[in-house]
Amino acid sequence: MTKGTRRSCDDRSSTCAILYYLARNRNTQDKLQQELDEHLGAEDEVVAAADQVKHLSYLEACINEGLRLHSTSSLGLPRIVPEGGLTVGGQFFSEGTVLSVPSYTIHRDSEVWGEDTETYRPERWFECDHTKIQKTFNPFSVGPRLVASFFKCLLRLIPLSSI
Repeated sequence: MTKGTRRSCDDRSSTCAILYYLARNRNTQDKLQQELDEHLGAEDEVVAAADQVKHLSYLEACINEGLRLHSTSSLGLPRIVPEGGLTVGGQFFSEGTVLSVPSYTIHRDSEVWGEDTETYRPERWFECDHTKIQKTFNPFSVGPRLVASFFKCLLRLIPLSSI
């Protein structure tokens, strides 16, 4: 399987996961439908304009919650400790040490996400500490090795609002 094919599969897998979580949660569907009805154009419009979609906070929460539970980089990506070493959480790591934090694990940290980390609940995106979320939410990795298909994937997910 080529890298391009693998990325496409990961993107589709995330999209399917989000649709699965929405299908299993009728109340979430109803809230999302209400937001879409209130903010999108007339029924005869085939595709929503970017300006209509970019401020749909509940849609964004639904997508992010699905990506939190079904991240494309669940194993995390290794990083090499730079020259001089690094201290993380009181633990010193010497230069050249390979470190990695699995996204699966940090996306289920109850100190950040609450006690119900295995539950699909988009409302947590409005309730949790946004500073902690910004430090831990990384469905596509972070830094220079950010998955190249990040924006491509998001552009595929946004048309969910037309469903």
